[in-house]
Amino acid sequence: MVEDLAPTRSLARHPLFQVMLTLQNNTQADLDLPGVESELLSAGTLPAKFDLDLVLQEQFGQDGEPGGMEGTVVFATDLFDRDTVEALAERLVRVLEAVCADPDQQLSCIDVLSEAERRQLLVEWNDTAVDYPRTTLPALFEAQAAATPDAVAVTAGETELTYRQLNEQANRLARLLIDHGVGPESLVAVLMHRSPDLIVTLLAVLKAGAAYVPIDARSPVSRMKRIFQETAAQVLIVDSRTSQHEFTQYAAAANAVVLPAGTDTGVADATNPPARCVPDQAAYVMYTSGSTGTPKGIITTHHGVTELARDTCWHHPHTQHVLQHSPHAFDASTYEIWIPLLSGGQVIVAPDTDLDATVIRSLITRHKLTHIHLTAGLFRVIAEEDPDCFTGIHEVSTGGDIVPPLAAQRILEASPETVVRNTYGPTEITLCATHIPIDRHTPIGQTLPIGHPMDNTQLYVLNDALQPVAPGVSGELYIAGDGLARG
Repeated sequence: MVEDLAPTRSLARHPLFQVMLTLQNNTQADLDLPGVESELLSAGTLPAKFDLDLVLQEQFGQDGEPGGMEGTVVFATDLFDRDTVEALAERLVRVLEAVCADPDQQLSCIDVLSEAERRQLLVEWNDTAVDYPRTTLPALFEAQAAATPDAVAVTAGETELTYRQLNEQANRLARLLIDHGVGPESLVAVLMHRSPDLIVTLLAVLKAGAAYVPIDARSPVSRMKRIFQETAAQVLIVDSRTSQHEFTQYAAAANAVVLPAGTDTGVADATNPPARCVPDQAAYVMYTSGSTGTPKGIITTHHGVTELARDTCWHHPHTQHVLQHSPHAFDASTYEIWIPLLSGGQVIVAPDTDLDATVIRSLITRHKLTHIHLTAGLFRVIAEEDPDCFTGIHEVSTGGDIVPPLAAQRILEASPETVVRNTYGPTEITLCATHIPIDRHTPIGQTLPIGHPMDNTQLYVLNDALQPVAPGVSGELYIAGDGLARG
């Protein structure tokens, strides 16, 4: 077999397997020499030949009746510690006991966990409950606008909107949308580029009781049409750059109401409209990238977004200045827009250019950026090219893909006061389900962990039978909690 497979040979390991299980059930041989007395002596501790080498031996009583089995485990100490191997041995014993008690049961139904391990997996590691009042995005924003009306809410170059101005502009547009029949559970498509007007528009749609359907202007027109058809949106909001877009013309031809974004709404009443939404109502419908071949819309609720925004992991003693550079059709924009706006911070709208180290350094200097989120790919590129560009920023969050440990290490060495926060989660959980802050004191290994659950979020690693697997065993990640989308 070795000759046929021709594996790469190494003196450090066996070429075909690294785990050995041996049952010693042969009759023990005795050395019987005339006139010679013999005694079996132990050879002592030998070097491990395999990663794990488990030897079981049958035991018998004085009359030859079965007396169970005893075993020993030899393990490679550069791979395992004693506690881990003892836990593995205990699980094997539980499996053998379960099979002896019920030989007909399915293997997948055998519980290998101890009560302590099960409690740790299901309860202790998921003890994330934090008491938040269930409310809506407009309610939280309006409360913040009333508390800090003159604080700057949105900045884009030389343009600034205070909380009062942002609230009043959104109120006017919301009343215009209501006049066009927009109401609870309505869907409003938004085809715009990043700008202060985009922030006004998204807030206005929510104030009208509707949910926004973000459409990326860079997407193929065929994708835009598919989203528009599936959501059956009756209203489309555009800006000056998308007003003549091919998709805008298509929507108008389909009898959709096309409204321009901006302050010229023709509505004088800038007071808060009556509340038109509840916490479980849709806030936005965001389409995935289509990894399965067909993009699907995810319905995220007000409660999902407000719970994310108030998660204790984002708490910061100073006013947050968060860069908004992600397309509004990408769920990272949820972090960039709503976390600062619901905490009295500023949304710093990035200039209409590609984001690189030079732009980041300029924005940190000019707008005193405190937080920025980057995709794992962009994070790696900037860390390789110019990790010094983050000097002065409080936190860089990333995730959604494998984050190279070396990239995080380079940034922390260049900017010792910066925190790198690795996050993970699908769109269906309202941006992220896990997080872990990494600072200059955090040991960095060969991989960066995805961290622990967000507030009010539970994580379970299950096998094919939907049973929790032991720590360190591969399985499929299941997520539960307040951030789950409606569908």
